[in-house]
Amino acid sequence: MLAAFGDSFVDVIVRTSGEARGGTYDGGVEVRPGGCANVPVWVARDGGDAELYAIRGDDPFGEFFERAVTEEGVGHGLKVKGGPTGLCVSIAEAGERTMYTRRGVNDSVEFGDVEPWLPSIEEAEILFVRGYALRRDPMRSVLLELLESLDGPEVWFNPGSPNLAALDDVMKLLPMVDLVVLNEAENEALTEKVPIEGLLSTVREVVITRGPGDAEAYAGGSKASVPPEPVEVVDATGAGDAFASGYASAYMEGEGMEGRLRNGHRLAGMAVSRLGAI
Repeated sequence: MLAAFGDSFVDVIVRTSGEARGGTYDGGVEVRPGGCANVPVWVARDGGDAELYAIRGDDPFGEFFERAVTEEGVGHGLKVKGGPTGLCVSIAEAGERTMYTRRGVNDSVEFGDVEPWLPSIEEAEILFVRGYALRRDPMRSVLLELLESLDGPEVWFNPGSPNLAALDDVMKLLPMVDLVVLNEAENEALTEKVPIEGLLSTVREVVITRGPGDAEAYAGGSKASVPPEPVEVVDATGAGDAFASGYASAYMEGEGMEGRLRNGHRLAGMAVSRLGAI
């Protein structure tokens, strides 16, 4: 089973041609759960067991978030707190996305919110966390305390955009991580601090995605490289989460690195061919 911990967001996605300025336009708007829900939802869609642990607000967006992940077959330990649920408004244009966020109750998380979840998280095979949780306290401190408290699951980590998670915080986290998933930009930013050989002396496995290029996996002196199948890109945001989900699903099924990379490409291709991360 894969468990995910982090920020809960509801994504409001607006698809535009870029020509609209002023006025009112019909269509092109989607509302979906986002944040730490992305990876467990894709794992569940791929037939795996997945759970998420986060806090949500006591508002209609929070109710929507909980209902949506439940309908996707994701188990959860969502805690309701007074205040607004995290919200991300995204403008999708030409395969890229600009995002504006309201963090809401994510900024009120405490380790006491997490403690009741520890027995369930300990039973997971993988705990997936993202660099967005390192963006600021209190989530940053809660995440670090959570990882220090765990013995059971492997910790898989995606740093997220380099502008969101300070590299110094990422470096502090890495000794508690088993596998790190990087895109090209994250790989370039991280390897400025430590080369891939040094990274592999800290974590067991490194996975690097390169958009339409080959994805690579490094572990135990071995390397695998697999190209993606061609796909028409509608919205590239969420491809990394979908890839990580496919890699995790195949890992939990006992696949080797090449099989895991192929499954990652398969889910990423599904993600980019539609609007929204999930």
